[in-house]
Amino acid sequence: MERRKLTISEKWRIIGATEDAGQSMRMVAAANNLHVSVVSRLIQKFQQTGDVADRPRSGRPKALRNEQIDFLADQVHQQPQANSAALKERLINVYGIIVSRSTITLSLRSRGFHNRRAARKPELTNNHKITRRQFADAHKNWNLDSWKRVIWTDEATFRLRVAADGRVRVWRQDADNRYAERFVVPTVHKGGPSLMVWGAISWNHKSSLKFLDSITADVYLHQVLQPVGLPFARTEVPEHLIWMDDNAPPHRAQVVQEYLQAEGVERLQWPAISPDLNPIEKMWDLLRTAVARRHPLPAKLDDLRVALAQEWDSIPMQTVQNLIRSMTRRCQAVLVAQGGPTKY
Repeated sequence: MERRKLTISEKWRIIGATEDAGQSMRMVAAANNLHVSVVSRLIQKFQQTGDVADRPRSGRPKALRNEQIDFLADQVHQQPQANSAALKERLINVYGIIVSRSTITLSLRSRGFHNRRAARKPELTNNHKITRRQFADAHKNWNLDSWKRVIWTDEATFRLRVAADGRVRVWRQDADNRYAERFVVPTVHKGGPSLMVWGAISWNHKSSLKFLDSITADVYLHQVLQPVGLPFARTEVPEHLIWMDDNAPPHRAQVVQEYLQAEGVERLQWPAISPDLNPIEKMWDLLRTAVARRHPLPAKLDDLRVALAQEWDSIPMQTVQNLIRSMTRRCQAVLVAQGGPTKY
């Protein structure tokens, strides 16, 4: 038999068939594809009330009043990382009521708050924000031809095994900016077997990856800049090239600066703690993702070395060019964020 909610007109038609036409409940039930008990209860309701409308139902009372839900919303607005256990404890302390964690989650959802994974970004001081704004303001109007002169360089470390990362969750509303500082968790470094690589990108080509045991000023000068970095850069941008590296101590060592000055290389004055401004950072993300998708996964550092080189070479130049094109948007995003974290 069909289980469905009858409309008012259907109910009156059933009453008419039994009361006026004299049909039996079994006949009416069969004609409407209903169980006899459904027809029986409907007739009983009509005889008791003279109506077929559903009786009002009291329903289960709400576990939390609007005032208490507003209290929860205020708590997570002030402290987005507050978990449901902490919120439950605060309800007990302030209102003396005990509710389940699911009730807290549903109540906050009714106010537009959803429990999301926190974005992970480097922590920025006020001085960092100031220098980031200054850089973005100075370069916001650079055209693509200017950015094509830049050789983007960076080092990255790749772990053989990535430890499980317990992601922090925060309460955000749909209209909130995921990358606002109050919703961001600072990144941390993890240990384990690893490889360090240096790489560079330009508008037309990627350099080969240079694997390093460590990074010091001497290593940077004699293993990266002289044999690999500058030869690649001068091939890509024969005149007026701009060299970009971050503010890692080996990059800013006096011996390195003197060498680049002697070679007549212009350096891009880079703001500290600004991976979101550096398009090559996305290349490392793509590389990590590509290696993580390999089957089987690298089991030894030698396997990881081969996988990194192969996947780096496989990244299309169209992807590289799209990243370099994004520099204007990246600068604008930093300005909008007042020097704070951005989505890049």
